[in-house]
Amino acid sequence: MMTTRFSLIGPGAVGSALARALVASGYRIETVVGEAPSVGRKLARDLGARWTVELGQIQADTGIILIAVPDSEVEKVARKLSRQDLPWRRIAVLHTAGVLGLEPLKPLERKGAGVGACHPFQTFPRRGRTPLLAGVTFGVDGNARGLRAARKIARDLGGKPLQISGQQRVLYHLAAVLACGFVSANLLMAQRVLCALGISEGRAREAILPIASGTISNIKELGVRAAMTGPAVRGDRTTIRKHLAELRKLDPELAKVYGKISGWVMGKGE
Repeated sequence: MMTTRFSLIGPGAVGSALARALVASGYRIETVVGEAPSVGRKLARDLGARWTVELGQIQADTGIILIAVPDSEVEKVARKLSRQDLPWRRIAVLHTAGVLGLEPLKPLERKGAGVGACHPFQTFPRRGRTPLLAGVTFGVDGNARGLRAARKIARDLGGKPLQISGQQRVLYHLAAVLACGFVSANLLMAQRVLCALGISEGRAREAILPIASGTISNIKELGVRAAMTGPAVRGDRTTIRKHLAELRKLDPELAKVYGKISGWVMGKGE
C-alpha cells in the first residue's frame, strides 16, 4: 500500500494531536505551516517534517492538506492556498472545524481539489496528555474525493465517521460543546460551591472527580437518561428549593442556572 502523505496548516491543539496520530498510523507528514515557532518547529522536528510560516512553501503533488486553524481563519487560508500552483486534482483539502461546512473551501474546489470536513468529536486541551481517538466519532463531509479522504482519516485513526452536512453541522458542534465544555462548567460550579465551605480547590476536585467518573461509567452501562440521579430526577422540589435558597446567597446567577436545569430535567422526566 502507498503511504498517504499530508501537510498541516495550524499546529495548535487539534492539528498537533491529529498529526501525531496520523504519523503513528503510518501517514507521512511533509510540511507544517504555523506562526508560532516554538510549537510548529517542535512538531515538525518530532515528526520529521518541514516547518514554515509561509503557505506558499507547501510542496504537495498528492495527498491531503489539513487546515486546523480557528474557524474564522479557514476561509482566508483556503483563499490564499488556492493561489498556489499545485496539482489540485490529486489533493484533498480538509478543515477540522466542527461548525463549518464546505463553503469556506469553495475557492479550492473550483481549482479541482477534493474538499471536506473532518472534525473529531473529542476534547483537545492545550496541556496534558494527547487525547485518544480510537472509537471517537468524526463529523465528516465533502465532495466525492474530500469525503473519501475524511472517512479514510477517521477509520485509519480507529474512529467512526459520521456524515454531517451543511447547517446540520451547527447542531452537531453544539452537541460537542454540551458534552464537553458544559460538563466542565458544571464541575467548575460544583467546585466553587464546595470552596464556599472553606475547602481548597484541590480538595474540592478530590471530592468531585469520583462522582463525575462514576456518572460517566453509569452512562456507558445504562445510557444517559437511566444514569441521571438527584432531586430533579426524583421530583424532589423541597430539596431543590433548599438548594436554590443557599445558591441565591452565594451566586444569584448560578441559582438561575440551577433552577433552569432542574426544571428542564423534571419536565423531561414527567
